[in-house]
Order: sequence, then C-alpha cells, then structure tokens
Amino acid sequence: MQPDSVNEITLKDFYSLVGGSYLDMLRRFQSEERIIKFIAMLEKDGRYASLVEGIEGGDCATAFRGAHTLKGVALNLGLGHLAELSSRITEELRPLKAVARAREMLPELARAYRTALEAAAKLCSPPRGVRQ
Repeated sequence: MQPDSVNEITLKDFYSLVGGSYLDMLRRFQSEERIIKFIAMLEKDGRYASLVEGIEGGDCATAFRGAHTLKGVALNLGLGHLAELSSRITEELRPLKAVARAREMLPELARAYRTALEAAAKLCSPPRGVRQ
C-alpha cells in the first residue's frame, strides 16, 4: 500500500516503527486491508487505560488484566515493542502482590504505546481532502 499524502505511511513503514514483521502479519491476515482494519481499532481498545488505572490506583488485579490483554492485542497485531514490554509488565504483575516494579516500567511501555498509536494514525488517516 503506497501513501496517498504526506501524512500517510505504508504498512511496511508502520511495522518498522512498531518493531513488527510486515511479512508475518501479511501471512496471518492475508491482505493489507484486513491488517489495517484491525490496526485502526487499536485506539478504541481500553486495555492500556485499564493497565494505567490499575497501576496508579495500586490495584494489581486490574493492572494485570489490562497488561495481559494488551499483550494479547499487541501480539495479534504484530506490535513487537509493545508486545515485549506488556509481556514483561504482565509477568511482573502475575503474582498479584504489588505494582511498584510495574510502575517503574510504565514510562517505557507508554512510549511504545504512543508510538504504535501515532503510527496507526498515520497509516489509517484518509488522504488530504477526503471526508470521512
């Protein structure tokens, strides 16, 4: 898929930015359109917010559920950096005892999440002059 405007990126560029494999995802989803359809849903998924809420509130169970589900979403979409970081936080929270170490890890995860969202926005934005 070629970019149609200055603000768009290709799917290959997207996977380069998020540390994933374009070819692996193309094999899995069978078409770029299907991949993009699911990537466009990333922003609407509330798992990251749930993770942050749990960590900030000291609720280990909520943080764990958010981290574990975010890991699954990231793995399914091939978001390599985000999947790796959410996996580490998931394992840190697995004993369901404390959020201190996960809280320390959160800024790095936040950067990976923000990178994925920004790349998704560039990938999924309509060409200039096109109304939605």
